[in-house]
Amino acid sequence: MGRYLIVAVAMMATFLALFGLATWLDVPLLVDPSAQLAGGGWPAAALGVGLLVADVLLPVPSSLVMTAHGALFGVAGGVALSLFGSLGAAVVAFALGRRGGPLLARLVGPDDRARGDALLLRYGGLAIVATRPLPLLAETTALLAGTSPMRWRTLIAAALLGNLPPALLYAITGATAASLEDGFLMFGGVVAADRGVLVGGAAGGGAVSVWTWLAAREAAREPAVLCVVTEVGGSTPRLAGATMAVSATEQVGTVGGGALELRVIASARALLAAPGERTAAVDVHLVHDLGMCCGGRMAVFLTKLDHAPRLWIYGAGHVGTALAPAARAAGFAVTVIDGRAEWADASRFAPDVEVIDADPEDHVRSTPPPPEDYVVVMTHSHPLDEALIGRLAPRRGRYLGLIGSRRKRALFERRLQDRGVALDDLARVRCPVGLPIEAETPAEIAVSIVAELIAVRRGQP
Repeated sequence: MGRYLIVAVAMMATFLALFGLATWLDVPLLVDPSAQLAGGGWPAAALGVGLLVADVLLPVPSSLVMTAHGALFGVAGGVALSLFGSLGAAVVAFALGRRGGPLLARLVGPDDRARGDALLLRYGGLAIVATRPLPLLAETTALLAGTSPMRWRTLIAAALLGNLPPALLYAITGATAASLEDGFLMFGGVVAADRGVLVGGAAGGGAVSVWTWLAAREAAREPAVLCVVTEVGGSTPRLAGATMAVSATEQVGTVGGGALELRVIASARALLAAPGERTAAVDVHLVHDLGMCCGGRMAVFLTKLDHAPRLWIYGAGHVGTALAPAARAAGFAVTVIDGRAEWADASRFAPDVEVIDADPEDHVRSTPPPPEDYVVVMTHSHPLDEALIGRLAPRRGRYLGLIGSRRKRALFERRLQDRGVALDDLARVRCPVGLPIEAETPAEIAVSIVAELIAVRRGQP
């Protein structure tokens, strides 16, 4: 049996060399046929079956093709197509073995050939069943079985039985992934379907859309990072355009799973922790840099999506009415509070400005602005302004502005210190509010205030 084993190993080495050559040539159809399969219909079915048949000699990503069958044609259709293609590969290998039988007899001699045939007749069917899901072994076993007296019906039955479990598994995976709006599955590096485009190596995340999740983070005023695959080369688990979103504690979507995804998530959270940074990039070779098996290169662009900072305007007078749209145009979420019903009228403001009809002092007492928010006090009453500053200054918020003159500031400071408000807290109040641009009209004052808000937001003192 020594020569027989040598021939078997030589066959495996030949198949391995063919696989290596095709991989080195980086033929797109053999690396990632997603684009060609994504169209569906009979062309995709024919291509998928053809690729599975060619798997006998070429390194076809058979798991991707089988999962594509499930995604495009459902479980039953996917199983049928995958079985047909895999059976074709076994038949081709068996037929090659039939034609190569005389050559094998000359190479191994009659005694080794007889012992080999006896083993294949006894255990060949079981060997074909066991090796069908295994690259190289499947082709070698079917080819050697073809050199033996094994009957065709035995080969066909064994091939169908051996290919059924992977065909069913991948078809279920593809069909399930295709039913998700923006879902991803994880099953040993197989592929999933994302909005009709087949993508490889997906990682878990349920049926939550990246964009829906980001909208929820915006509503919750929680920063997040959007990660987009911008460039791919060679064999990669995702295509360009794949998205993932990351917050400090959560992740939705996938850029491919494994070491790549861990690298991107770490970079995204580092970006979240860097106040002055807005973007980052991850550009890696999956084999050389991360030790993954895909063999390609991927570039991922990361951009931080901070929630819109909120500006609380206490007072819906002329300046407040001018300030609200200017602040919205600069990217602030705006809430206007006034206790006068005729002024706290939502029809006086744009639909995206929140208007609250409530006494400002009561509102500050019951719903104080969070410390990261911006506040401008400009009510119709100086006593009310003073009361609001007395409550807001000790809270040390991000920005506290008061409309008025230097004399008004000095008067408020003296009175509020007498009431126990610390001078350090009062010193943080910006009054006169806004940058010194000699503004006079409500619109000009609004511009000066928004300019100062932007300067603080960008880290200026």
